[in-house]
Amino acid sequence: MKGHDDPILQPHSCLSFFHFLKTHHSNHSLKPDLKAHLILFSRLFKARKFATIKTILNSVVTDSQFRSPVSGIVDLLDEFEFHFVDKLCDMLFRVCSDNRLFPEAVRVFDYVEEKGFVIEERSCFVLLLALKRCGEIELCLRFFRRMVESNGIEIRVQSLTLVIDGLCKRGEVEKAKELMDEMVTKSIVKPTVFTYNTLLNAYVGRKDQSGVGEILRLMEKEPVVFSVATYSILIQWYSSSGDIGEVEKIFEEMRERKIEIDVYVYSSMISWNCRLGNMKRAFVLFDDMAQRNVAPNAHTYGALIGGVCMAGQMEAAEILLEEMQSKGIDLNMIIFNTMIDGYCKRGMMDEALRLQTIMERKGFNADVFTFNILANGLCKLHRYGKFQTEIGKAWASEIAILLVAMATSEDMRINAEHIRIADQFVEVPGGTNNNNYANVQLILEIAEITHVDAVWPGWGHASENPELPDALKAKGIVTSYYTKLSKAPPETVKELEQAARRLAISVNYVGAATASDYRDNKIHTGWLDSRIAMRVRAERPPWYLSVVGGALYKATASSAALVSDYVGYLEKGQIPPKHISLVRSQVSLSIEGSKYTIDMIRGGPGSYKLKLNQSEIEAEIHTLRDGGLLMQLDGNSHVIYAEEEAAGTRLLIDGRTCLLQNDHDPSKLIGETPCKLLRYLVADDSHIDVDTPYAEVEVMKMCMPLLSPASGIIHFRMAEGQAMQFGC
Repeated sequence: MKGHDDPILQPHSCLSFFHFLKTHHSNHSLKPDLKAHLILFSRLFKARKFATIKTILNSVVTDSQFRSPVSGIVDLLDEFEFHFVDKLCDMLFRVCSDNRLFPEAVRVFDYVEEKGFVIEERSCFVLLLALKRCGEIELCLRFFRRMVESNGIEIRVQSLTLVIDGLCKRGEVEKAKELMDEMVTKSIVKPTVFTYNTLLNAYVGRKDQSGVGEILRLMEKEPVVFSVATYSILIQWYSSSGDIGEVEKIFEEMRERKIEIDVYVYSSMISWNCRLGNMKRAFVLFDDMAQRNVAPNAHTYGALIGGVCMAGQMEAAEILLEEMQSKGIDLNMIIFNTMIDGYCKRGMMDEALRLQTIMERKGFNADVFTFNILANGLCKLHRYGKFQTEIGKAWASEIAILLVAMATSEDMRINAEHIRIADQFVEVPGGTNNNNYANVQLILEIAEITHVDAVWPGWGHASENPELPDALKAKGIVTSYYTKLSKAPPETVKELEQAARRLAISVNYVGAATASDYRDNKIHTGWLDSRIAMRVRAERPPWYLSVVGGALYKATASSAALVSDYVGYLEKGQIPPKHISLVRSQVSLSIEGSKYTIDMIRGGPGSYKLKLNQSEIEAEIHTLRDGGLLMQLDGNSHVIYAEEEAAGTRLLIDGRTCLLQNDHDPSKLIGETPCKLLRYLVADDSHIDVDTPYAEVEVMKMCMPLLSPASGIIHFRMAEGQAMQFGC
């Protein structure tokens, strides 16, 4: 481009000519190459057109026209001035980070470090943030340490806090604490109240008393002034342990320090007082909000409505409900269920059913909690006819039973099997079982928060603690225990489970144990064969589960191969080709005669965004130890097993089966079953019409014709007498 050699030519003229060549010239040899881009960047840099440079850079790194554009740009940089290269590398690093091109970003960082330049700390923060959002916490920590080791980068506390937050969210709280201590000891960066709050919140979530105490001691030693968030976390901590006195002290300290108390702190205080039955104190706090011009939200009203319903004051609940709506605050499912529960406990079933109707008119479908509440209320009043009607609705909507499981971060990382059978799961602290499955207080809190009707503690853990059944009974929650006096050897049970799973997948059969003959022990060796012969098969899953499950299954399978290729290039020291993308892919499915093309965007390990036509959803997929897949979609869990067949891929989703059909080339004539080609009925290269017999085959000792599915010219590819497999 002439603009590099002719400084008289204005930058905007260079830019206009550049865009003309790029968009209007059909000859690819005349389109701007990477060197032309760099020449343009040099002119734009002198004119301080930084935003324009970044926009063009973004288009370059995402343009399929260039193969390995980032590597190509880096290789050409030595031909340009120092001050220009320094700034351009920083921009290129940011653009790679924004587009989640992490290996390319590291390549730029390596070049800058090698040349003695420095990437700005705020640009490094952009990469750290992108890595965290993609769930790449280990890479995030590794790059942070490279920042620390680099002489020219002055580490800001925001970067440290971001990495600590990522580690805490992954359950590695001790590792996060050690990182903070290391930075303080080496005088690299001093943590702020935001850093301490991150660790404090993580320890509170784990119910770790010693950890909470340690962070508070460090904050006092510095000293670090508490923020609103700190007080809010401490209120949650002391409230969960039932120390309402300490909660009130913290609240008064906030007032004395004239800290502006927000709606979340007020709502938390009101909620805990309502749970303890201190309604007078709850309404005092509610009035205090009004005096301080703090507007209540749905959570505030929900807590008050729950409290007055618990006290049986349904008239007060109705007043709060009306006031809430008059202020334009939207009702939610929890508030509806709370009101219905309050009516049922007072025997006001007509009002409860009327509210259910209003709820459904507002677009809220009754869930499992609604049906359970109504069923209990109707049975207490001996209204069995209406009870049967409501139970019928529940079964019809497939939400009669909802299973909620507890899961640690380690459970989720290894895809523990108990998660796959649950409809929902609640994350609990990791570590020893005293922190989770044997923690009676934690189990009780989760049971209350999720509004379960019964708790099954399993074997061992909390089931051996006599406090659990008493605590659950006091809350009106049923607990179920089961003690095994004898059992088969573990290896026998495991083999039986695997055989049953293989059988279910191979014949699409589910529910054998629900058959009356099986329950009454009236079975024999031919029983299951006869059941299968009568075609007692699993029903089809909903079409959207088939599409989403099939897309995730195919994306997961192809992702492993892509990662292998990607790593192979990196191990050779090469930048992977542009067409190998670990983020974007496209999946095509054929299900029951319909074809779906889904755009897949990978957000992190097992996390995908799926786009079909104008709709998009987010889902997660994890591999189970038995080879199955656990899919998380719309807050619900679905278990998927896959088996390759001649006709395609057979998916078993929650016990219901569907077939992902192989794509058939319409120009190929194929057999629908394995057979032997006996003879052709027409001449090679001749024209045949639709539904015309063109060959005879032998199937199970019977001769049958093959019919042409369309009109056209036929070309023989097999000799007579050859065996034909399906699809050949």
